[in-house]
Amino acid sequence: LGYQMGMQTGDIQHAMFNASSYIKNSFFSGLNLREVEKNIEKFGKEMIEYNQKAVYKSMLPVKRAVSDLILSTQDPLVMAKNSAEQNALLEQVVEQNNPIDVCDIYVFSGIVAYIYSRYELAAALVQKRHELEKNMSRTQLKCGVTAFYGGLIFLAMAHNSSEFEWSSKVSNVMSNVKKFEQIGKSNNEHKLLLLEAEIKSRMGEKDNALKKYQLAIAAAEKNGFIHEQAIANERAADFFLRNNDKDKASQYYGEAYSLYLKWGAQGKADDLCRNIPF
Repeated sequence: LGYQMGMQTGDIQHAMFNASSYIKNSFFSGLNLREVEKNIEKFGKEMIEYNQKAVYKSMLPVKRAVSDLILSTQDPLVMAKNSAEQNALLEQVVEQNNPIDVCDIYVFSGIVAYIYSRYELAAALVQKRHELEKNMSRTQLKCGVTAFYGGLIFLAMAHNSSEFEWSSKVSNVMSNVKKFEQIGKSNNEHKLLLLEAEIKSRMGEKDNALKKYQLAIAAAEKNGFIHEQAIANERAADFFLRNNDKDKASQYYGEAYSLYLKWGAQGKADDLCRNIPF
């Protein structure tokens, strides 16, 4: 609506900012990645045509995230070419020294790193964003998205480390996610349940953890968050694997694989197949 109004009234910058916001929110809400990719291509051409370079650059972090999740190739030349092109564009964003755009790089790159189970990289990106936000008038809340993925990242680090610092960070995240769940239950119910499942798993409360995983999966499906339904299934599979139930783990990994494909994340689906530890 904001895009259409801007185009109709001749406020091109307003239209393009709304288009960029729509694309980012489409990614966060789990719209099929091929559709997001088409919209990036469509609106990106318009941004260039109307000389809206700043808005176009603000869209580059989500463009990179979509590409990284869709791309499925083991050809090192193709991977190097795509990476070099996008890194050059992202460097331009950093050089502009716009903290909001740089924060977006950390947000989207951190989400992709987490989805690909690169937890140390994801945690480093969260820390960089937090450092940058100390000098900003407002933080990048993204309607609870940053808190949710930050919590998942910290809990993943806690699973793989005995360091107390990761567990201690989760309490702040949980309070933020609970606030957003109260404001918009349909958008955040499954997020809170999945974080609670990971916490129960970390505490060794197996029955409670399993119940929370199942509730998170059901809530994500009910509210149409296919990407986070996939993530919840993968985390449940990890839970069963940690508890030596390979049959259940295989079932949940299989469901996660199917959901990643439905989301359009062929690259992630292939990566999951390569890295299932049995």
